[in-house]
Amino acid sequence: MRTLRPRTYVGWVIVPALSILLALLVASVLIIASSLVGPEKKVDLLLPLVAYRSLVVGAFGSFKGISNMIVAAAPLMLTGLAVGVGLKAGLFNIGATGQVLMGGFTAALVGRLVAGAPPYVAIPVALLGGVLAGALAGFIPGFLKAFTGAHEVVTTIMLNAIVQLLISGLVNDVFRAPGFSFARTAPVGQAMLNGFGNTTLHIGVIFAIICIPLSYWLLWRTTIGFEIRAVGANPTAALYAGMKPRRMMILTMALCGAFAGLAGAIEILRLGYYPAVFGTSIGFDGITVALLGQSNPIGIMLSAFLLGAMRAGAPLMQIQARVPVEIIDVIQGVILIFLAAEVVCGGSSVSGLLRALASFKRSPAPTEKRWPADGRAIQYSRFGLHSAVHCLSGQCDCERAYCPDHRRSRDAHYPGSVVWGHERTQWRSEHRDRRHDAIFRLRGVHDGAPRP
Repeated sequence: MRTLRPRTYVGWVIVPALSILLALLVASVLIIASSLVGPEKKVDLLLPLVAYRSLVVGAFGSFKGISNMIVAAAPLMLTGLAVGVGLKAGLFNIGATGQVLMGGFTAALVGRLVAGAPPYVAIPVALLGGVLAGALAGFIPGFLKAFTGAHEVVTTIMLNAIVQLLISGLVNDVFRAPGFSFARTAPVGQAMLNGFGNTTLHIGVIFAIICIPLSYWLLWRTTIGFEIRAVGANPTAALYAGMKPRRMMILTMALCGAFAGLAGAIEILRLGYYPAVFGTSIGFDGITVALLGQSNPIGIMLSAFLLGAMRAGAPLMQIQARVPVEIIDVIQGVILIFLAAEVVCGGSSVSGLLRALASFKRSPAPTEKRWPADGRAIQYSRFGLHSAVHCLSGQCDCERAYCPDHRRSRDAHYPGSVVWGHERTQWRSEHRDRRHDAIFRLRGVHDGAPRP
């Protein structure tokens, strides 16, 4: 009988929703405090309600507001994927900002070269240039991580500064367009992303939205996606299963850079040129989007729409409620703090209490012997075994009352076997040369059964 595991809806829905609610409460206190510095200098307890109402009306009260919300959310989807896909492989890509700048700068240069071509040729070529440049910016820390062990957080942070200063120097001295009062590149011409009609919607939004189902299909419906998730769950088990964790690290970081590069290309092509002083926060905003969306492409899309709605409704909030637009950055930062606390505490704080309260039906204890009693050992292919390597981290997502992959094998005849527990897994590799016994001969083995 199927039961909903608490992790499914507590970890993916309640924890992000609770983080947003707490962030709004913290922001409400700051909004009330801001009324003391206004012209009337009195406490207005209803000011947060007025501000949040203006925020919602500004984002959803008109077609223009909705279009602005979608345009603001499009690059956030891509930078969220740039961080979220990396987290699936156990990599924290904090260099999305540098990858965005690299993709935007390359798209501006390529757009200048194809400025006279028809839009249906110039736009895809310029976007492709940004994607490849972003992939290159992601390849570098991935290669360093795979072959030197350099932590991706350190290398990507350093690359952010290197890319920003390098591109600024190139725009000022090498690619500066004459005839303008400030340093910038030449116009991209036909490669510019113009809005449809009188709205700000452009074709780049379509490319960003298409990346959501593509990334979902890649992660959960392809061999490469399985290997990415397997490496993120347990690199050692993935290596013993015949995978190549180094190659997956490089590929994943390059893919993350491609997403961020596409976001930068969309932003620059919408502007029409690359200024020497180009500052954007969408790279770091992608961290919030990825954590709020639980590194799931669908959740990342919804999180991007949420932050995009806040950005689109902030101007009206400032006009009607006289609340500065910087309060949006405060809300976003507090959301990130609560989400980071959830990650650091490992669910032992508020979310742990929620999971305990939500456990209406518990799964069977790991000691229950509900597997076949004939001691059969069935051979499985690397990709046919249901969540086998993913279960090594205790994160099986089968949503069944009893998962056949959560079995306990204590057979002394398997010196290199895996000890399966319901919540924890311990890898014992005394006999590394017999890797096929560690992963592939799991199902149907019970306590004390001789080796078939």
